[in-house]
Amino acid sequence: MKRLLLLSFASIFIIVSLSGIALLAACTPVSFSHTGSTVTVSQETVTLPATQAPTQEIIEPTATIEGPKTIEETATPEVMLPSWIAYIGLDGNVQLLDANSGEQLAVTDDGSSAMDFPQPDHYFLYSDPAWSSDGTLLAYKRTENTKLSDRQDYMFSFMVYDLASGESRELVSDKELSGFAWRPGTHLIAYTLMTDPNYFTARAEVNADLAKGIMAIDAETGGTMELVKPQGYSLIQVQWSPDGQFASFYEIIYMEGKGNFAYYDFETQEYTSWGRAIGNHDWSPDDETLVYDDVTYVATGEEQIYLNDRYDEGETIFAEGDSSYYASNPLFSPDGETVLYKETDASSDNNISNLLVKELGGGKAESILEDTSIYDIRWSPDGEYALVVMGPYEHPTLLEVNVYDYTTRELGNGWTPVWQPLAQ
Repeated sequence: MKRLLLLSFASIFIIVSLSGIALLAACTPVSFSHTGSTVTVSQETVTLPATQAPTQEIIEPTATIEGPKTIEETATPEVMLPSWIAYIGLDGNVQLLDANSGEQLAVTDDGSSAMDFPQPDHYFLYSDPAWSSDGTLLAYKRTENTKLSDRQDYMFSFMVYDLASGESRELVSDKELSGFAWRPGTHLIAYTLMTDPNYFTARAEVNADLAKGIMAIDAETGGTMELVKPQGYSLIQVQWSPDGQFASFYEIIYMEGKGNFAYYDFETQEYTSWGRAIGNHDWSPDDETLVYDDVTYVATGEEQIYLNDRYDEGETIFAEGDSSYYASNPLFSPDGETVLYKETDASSDNNISNLLVKELGGGKAESILEDTSIYDIRWSPDGEYALVVMGPYEHPTLLEVNVYDYTTRELGNGWTPVWQPLAQ
């Protein structure tokens, strides 16, 4: 990771100083509804002091020489564009926070907090905000909950918020919707569906006829398609490589745990399964390397972080835990030169963790945040900061950590923050 320092030398030096300023669920989503899928599409002069008359003869210059310009003439005020962070606020609503100015915008206003109890008979929960790669659209999941006499009824929807118009619309509504992810460079959303309970026939045995693949919907046209067909197993937790060539996911084998890691190459149209489970993973910016942990279900306290090529032929240990901490949740920096990850105290029930960065080329990992409850981590788009969800879980703080000097800044309170991508 490199910083660029621009030094400008001229006959006059002007120095202007400005001062300012998840736990991730591993269980397989299972649908207990046998209702068929329904797709619904709805269509921002300084006056210099006088000088004393000179006592010697003045020699007139042969060329006109301009005097020093005033500050107003030389300095162009820097316009700070909004740097939006989307997150779920403490009231359960989708919020936008400008990391530069502190401005707040409410995307939704009818949400309920998952921390509230008891809940009313009818309420909405919002989750999983995600930006399109161009930063113009924000997708999020809405769960409509209705309390019936004999059960709780759910209806899931994927919503899309247009930053320019400030309006949201429902893109897909279905009882079986699970997770989703934007394909980079497009406004296509890939999504997965809940697993039919009858899919599981015995331990590690499934009914392939009930397997579900990866679906997709175009946020512009509303057109839907099957993006990846299942190869004997239902697919879940879709994730894209940075250029959108590969979609990775997990093959559901058990009712619990991650399942086998697999991916689809949209250039060669080839489906590849590693035939084994890995934990949380991330693609390098060049699509050539994967970094992942081995937290495939409940952490045992011995988890490590690995690097590997996509063919599963070059696995190496990148970060080990120690006698009391295990390593997890690795993320490549935007330039691909550094990995951000956390080490968690295996003996604690409070998710006490350290946040670390380590150069891909080797060297010692550096701890940039120590001994706190860390639930979620994200890179800023420019790689200058880590965005951390810091406990307690019922009232979490969104903390910005400078990865170079370790200074911190509290941004607000909430869950699952995502930073708007840089303008292309």
